[in-house]
Amino acid sequence: MKQFSNIVCFEFSKYSSCYQVVNDLADSNQISVFELSPTPGGGILILGSENATSLEIFYSEQRKKHSTTILHSCFIQNLKNEIIPAYLSQNTPTPISNLGFFESTSLCDGLLAAQRILNENCQLIDFRVIRSILNKTILVFNYTSEQSDLIKIQNPSRQTISYFEIQK
Repeated sequence: MKQFSNIVCFEFSKYSSCYQVVNDLADSNQISVFELSPTPGGGILILGSENATSLEIFYSEQRKKHSTTILHSCFIQNLKNEIIPAYLSQNTPTPISNLGFFESTSLCDGLLAAQRILNENCQLIDFRVIRSILNKTILVFNYTSEQSDLIKIQNPSRQTISYFEIQK
């Protein structure tokens, strides 16, 4: 499994848009496809690269080109190494002190929340995506009582359904 330092995620209303973006990658050897999946509401495309500049330029171009079919999109620079294994359900369980849960109807919101959670040195336990008309994302994370105030989702987007904690 290849790790990427930077990723772009697109959630499209049309699955064919995913392939149109991949076709535009033909000239780029610096950007790789991490995931291309159909959903009942369209498709998901996640791209990765070590070169943040080329990925950001490509992301901007594609956002303009596919503005009518993009439901959600995000560009994450300096992606935390723990996100991809959690996304692939390859995390090794560790002792749990407190559990936090984040739920959203956007994969992009979930990726951004996972990045924020890991920036606060919390442990990402699980990252689930339920592919449906609205791609539901559920994050489960472990934190200490000292981190409790740090991980609050201050300004949840309109896609955030719920956020709650179970304290030990």
